[in-house]
Amino acid sequence: MNELTLDSRLFPGTVSAIIFRNGWEEVLAVMNLVKPGNWYGLPGGGIEEGETVLEALDRESREEAGPSIHNAVLISVKPGEYHHSFWLVTEWSGELNTEPGINPDNGIEETDVPQWLSVEGVLSQKIPFNSPHRKALIEALKPMLLVAAKDDKNAAFLLIECGIS
Repeated sequence: MNELTLDSRLFPGTVSAIIFRNGWEEVLAVMNLVKPGNWYGLPGGGIEEGETVLEALDRESREEAGPSIHNAVLISVKPGEYHHSFWLVTEWSGELNTEPGINPDNGIEETDVPQWLSVEGVLSQKIPFNSPHRKALIEALKPMLLVAAKDDKNAAFLLIECGIS
């Protein structure tokens, strides 16, 4: 695969957004009310034909959670028939959709409920979280945790718990 950028048109494919708040203490997650299991995951979904990665990230985030995405950097790609790319969002704006309802952009009923979750709870597996999404979250946090672990015992503990050395 060629280098993936926000301007890439990757169809078919899916994208997921990693959005932090309060430094990296909280991560935006969604729980789908109709899928069994009550697992959280990152906001995201399919790239529509003709759409860039950034357009897909922004649309999926607005549909499922509320915030608009303005910029992001690639964290990882899970190759396959539908390449799934994970993006660390560096610029975003807006508020959360507080409950599911009809999406004003497309008139479709959304079944995802967004919530800010404790990163520590997700990493320590106290909060049920989609496994590939959790792995991407760890990759996004790895540089910050490595730096913080020098002075912060909590960050050092998270490194060990996540298997990062």
